Amino acid sequence: MEDITVKNIFVSSQNRNTSMYPYGNAYTLYLNNAIKQVKKVELVNASVPNTVYNISNGSNIISISNVNGSFLTFSIPNGFYSAPGIASELIYAAGNATGVSVQYISNEGIMLFTNVSPFSMVISSSELAPLLGFPQSVVGQVLTSTTVSSTPSSNVYPVYCDNSQYRGLNWIKSSQVVTMVPVDGIFLDIQELRNFNNEDAQAMTASSSGNFASYDGNNLSQTFQTYSGSNISRTFGMIPLDVSSGQIKRFKKNTDYDLETEVPYPIQKIDRLTIRWTDVYGNVVSFNGLDDNSFILRFHVLNLK
Repeated sequence: MEDITVKNIFVSSQNRNTSMYPYGNAYTLYLNNAIKQVKKVELVNASVPNTVYNISNGSNIISISNVNGSFLTFSIPNGFYSAPGIASELIYAAGNATGVSVQYISNEGIMLFTNVSPFSMVISSSELAPLLGFPQSVVGQVLTSTTVSSTPSSNVYPVYCDNSQYRGLNWIKSSQVVTMVPVDGIFLDIQELRNFNNEDAQAMTASSSGNFASYDGNNLSQTFQTYSGSNISRTFGMIPLDVSSGQIKRFKKNTDYDLETEVPYPIQKIDRLTIRWTDVYGNVVSFNGLDDNSFILRFHVLNLK
């Protein structure tokens, strides 16, 4: 039976050299006493801010036509918006100049743009589109309003034909439910503890190499496929951001889940920890000024005789 010793290491972004690492999303800390013969590492707990904006670039993100038919382009501040919040912000930005009203219909989970006059709009931001309930395919495309008629047969949306709230208005209604969450989780990347235990599932695309089998319920067919897209392979693991924007996610091993890595051969020596907080694509995230994060790692080290 292996002789194992457990060592706990507290890691805090507050201990970083702020001249070298001004932000808490990427930094390196050093251990006074190097840890040797590491067999397994567990994440015991972590404290991470959920301050990733769902609008990180609000400049010139939407254009709406005014009463003269000319397009005016509008910006909103960067932030983590709720659905009612972004509807209000767009009214503040564009309502006076265009007469357009923006409303989040909570019963349907959709966004509704209305005006007494016909109008058009162009969503210029891939960040903004899902927040307004539109697919990425509409980005850069001209969307034209439809009149809500009182005659069901001539109405694109007959269910609203005699709705007193919308009758006679021109509107653009989102085609899908809005989504306000920029990320489902944040990934802890520790360079010294990278492993191959984590990976995200990917789509397959046609290629001249890589055999792939599919089953349609009746027949098994084989085509040549390859993986597409990026993945989070080799990160230490994901921490779910299941708290509201602006709050702190407090991950706990005993209430969330086990997040650990066990190496096939002991890591001979660890004298530093190089930390990066990333999204699923491996990009370092911005905490937008709230740069305090911390966690405890539990090292299982092999005592050699």
